[in-house]
Parts: sequence; structure tokens; C-alpha cells
Amino acid sequence: MKECLIVTGDFVCTGGMDRANFALADYLLRQDYRVHLVAHRVAESLVHHPNAVFHRVPKPRNSYLLGSPLLDWVGRRVAAQVLSRGGKVLVNGANCWVPRAVNWVHYVHHAYAPEGGYGWRRWKAQVLHQQNCRAEWRAFGLATLLVANSYCTQQDVVRFFGRSPKDIPVVYLGIDAGQFAPLGTEDRMRRRQELGWNCPTLLFIGNPDDPRKGFDQLLAAWTQVCQSSDWDAQLVVVGGGGEMRAIAW
Repeated sequence: MKECLIVTGDFVCTGGMDRANFALADYLLRQDYRVHLVAHRVAESLVHHPNAVFHRVPKPRNSYLLGSPLLDWVGRRVAAQVLSRGGKVLVNGANCWVPRAVNWVHYVHHAYAPEGGYGWRRWKAQVLHQQNCRAEWRAFGLATLLVANSYCTQQDVVRFFGRSPKDIPVVYLGIDAGQFAPLGTEDRMRRRQELGWNCPTLLFIGNPDDPRKGFDQLLAAWTQVCQSSDWDAQLVVVGGGGEMRAIAW
């Protein structure tokens, strides 16, 4: 049986790369691979698959600062075993230092310095950022192939690590077209009534604290357009973060 390992924080059906790694693992299992999953959380549908092997990694105090080194340590230990048997290894960005791995890069830490926050939260973000930047240099250097999840990510790798874009293929995240099919007119109107959306609505989905999401730019633009007396739209934010309470609406 063909064997592979995927190292990531979570294999779940929510989130960007979490969902993408879930879909990849699910696909490989359906292709009769034995798939090793090194992660903090794994969806039940994968855990109970007969060909899946879940190597659970603790995440103390639900902290990435404490959990990331453990993910790297367990990932490298399992990777050595899988590679010795001729298997393949996939990691994400800076999360694990594995020679001969494929690295599916979804986030370049060098490109996004932490901003905002106060006291302990700010210090923790800065320490984690420095830790991840050091890990990126090593993880990218050990990988046999870097794959970016967007052309923006590809350009970040080129800018900070001097790689040629020709050597970094781009694989965008896909969707389940059946699950995310557009609603019909009647269903859309019914949902709007249920939510009480009686005016034009713009929807932001994601963590507003994450600088990659661009919420700060959206909010700045929104503040400007709301100064117009004939602007009657509303902005709905689905997501949260530590700094949401500091935003003046």
C-alpha cells in the first residue's frame, strides 16, 4: 500500500488550509493510500477511516506558541519513518522541518509582521512571529518542492527567499460545488428575511485581526462611504478575534 504523511494544525471542514488538507487527506484515502495525519485535531470521518493513522499532537492552553514546536517534533519523527519506507511527506509552510518534503505554502510569515495588541498578547504575537520566521528558512530550505496556494503567496516566497516563480507552482484552494452552490432567488430572499437583512448587505467572513484578510482596509473604506447620506448598505462581520472589541463601529 502506498503511504504518505500530511502535517498540519487541523484536518477539519472549516477554515482555508484546514479544509484543503482535509480534502487532500480524504482524496488520498479514497485512492487506497495509508495516510498518516499529524495534527492537533482531525475530523471524525478521517479518524475512523481504516487506512488513516492519526498522530495526535497536544496544543497546551490552546496556544500556537506552545503547540507549534510539538507539531514540528512529532511531524519530523513520523516523517522519518514514512520516508524510510519510501512514502511521501507534505507539510505546510513553517510547521515542520522535513528533508525531501513537499511544502504547500499558504502563509509567508516574513510578509506579515504582527500589528496591534497590548501587553502579553502583543509580546506573544511577536515571539511567535520570530519563531515562525526562523522555522520558514529551515523548512523551505529542506523541501524538495514548494507549492503556493496563490500567486500572492508565490510572490512573497520569491521576494523574501529569492526563489524563482518558475520553481513554485500555484495550486489554488478549491470548493465543493455541490455544497456551495448559489441559492435560488426565493431561497435567497427567505434567508435574508430570516436574518433581518432588509437593505443591501456586504458580508465579511474571517478573523478581522488577521492582516492577510484586509479587514483594516475594508473598514477604512467603509468609514468613508458611510459619510454619504445616501449610503444605505450594512456591513456584517462573521468572525472574531482578540481586538474586535477595540474597533469603533
